[in-house]
Amino acid sequence: MGALLVSNFTTQTPKDLGKKGEEIAACFFESQGCKILARNHRIGRLEVDLILQDQDCLVFVEVKTRKGGLEDSLMAVDRKKQSHIREAAEKYCLENGWELQPRFDVVSIHYTYGKWNLEHFPNSFTIFD
Repeated sequence: MGALLVSNFTTQTPKDLGKKGEEIAACFFESQGCKILARNHRIGRLEVDLILQDQDCLVFVEVKTRKGGLEDSLMAVDRKKQSHIREAAEKYCLENGWELQPRFDVVSIHYTYGKWNLEHFPNSFTIFD
């Protein structure tokens, strides 16, 4: 868990808040030595917030950004959302010839009292759930 201090941040819309959260998550993964392969990757009606390589894993990340209280971001990634991410992951791997082990992470970001707080949940669900 980490916190980033950002001054003078005001968000106009939930979409702005989500974009900022995805930017923070990408910076977090890069600081951990991961290579960002795609952001907001769309495959038909499906979307994955971040796709990255972490050593021998291909990681598909769902980022949940909230302003205020600490809602349970893991619960927001329900079975239907997991199914969509799995389907997008499968299509991405086929289209790009990737054979790395897939991993599915959730990142929860909360903006409270002028600070960004990030929680990373690796292996939040599997390809077989």
